[in-house]
Amino acid sequence: MSNLTTERNTLEGLGRTITVTAGEAIYAGALVAVSGGLAIPAAASSCTVLGRAENTAASSGCVLSVKQGAFVWDNDTTSACSSTDVGQTCYVKDDHTVTMAGGTAAVPAGTILHVDNGGVMVKTEL
Repeated sequence: MSNLTTERNTLEGLGRTITVTAGEAIYAGALVAVSGGLAIPAAASSCTVLGRAENTAASSGCVLSVKQGAFVWDNDTTSACSSTDVGQTCYVKDDHTVTMAGGTAAVPAGTILHVDNGGVMVKTEL
């Protein structure tokens, strides 16, 4: 194919909807993961991070809107991310906290873009 010769409306595919696992509550602003094809609050094992919850879904079968991108998460106090970790992968501690503690079962949260007193900016993508 040849290069464009006019403007193109290139769609942005950074959002998705997914059904929430029975018995789980996911709150707007939470770090969301998928396990078994259903949404769960991000956890330190057995899941894949999707992004940030755009709405609250607190009952079985609810649909959750999830957005991928760069979001600021809380920094773990035990194994904190620092400015020297920019460009590195950080890992999930819980549905709002990231950590540098990796390991064999650690779930990657994404790539660290910035760290300051306000938290850790992490680029979340599959």
